[in-house]
Amino acid sequence: MTWVPGLRQDRFGKNAGRTSKGCTLPNTITAGQVGTERRDQYYGPGLVNFDLAVAKDFPLSERFRLNFRADLFNIFNHTNFSNPIATFTGSSFGKITSTVGNATSGTGGAIGGARLAQFALRLNF
Repeated sequence: MTWVPGLRQDRFGKNAGRTSKGCTLPNTITAGQVGTERRDQYYGPGLVNFDLAVAKDFPLSERFRLNFRADLFNIFNHTNFSNPIATFTGSSFGKITSTVGNATSGTGGAIGGARLAQFALRLNF
C-alpha cells in the first residue's frame, strides 16, 4: 500500500478517493476505455426494410384450386449501412465501410440484402 500526502484512507486501508480538503481526485482513464460516457451512447445508422407478400386463389373446379403467391423482399431497395468502425487506434475510426447486406446476403430475404422477388404457383386438389 502506498501513502499519498493529503489522501484520506478508509478503515480497510483502501484509497477513499477524497483528499483532505474533501475534493474528489480525477479518475485515470486507460487507453481504449470510454470513460464517463453513459451506456449505449453511440449507435450506428438505422435499418429500413419493407417486405410485401401477395397471394390469390383461383378456383378451377369444385375439386381443383390454383394458388399464386408473390413475395417481395426489400421492395424499395434501400441500402442499409453497417455500424461504424469502433477501433480507436485505426485511422478509419468512425467510418462506415460496408453495408448490412454484404454480411447477410446469400439467403433469400436476408435483412439488408438487395431487392429479391420470388413467385410460387401451387395446385391444390
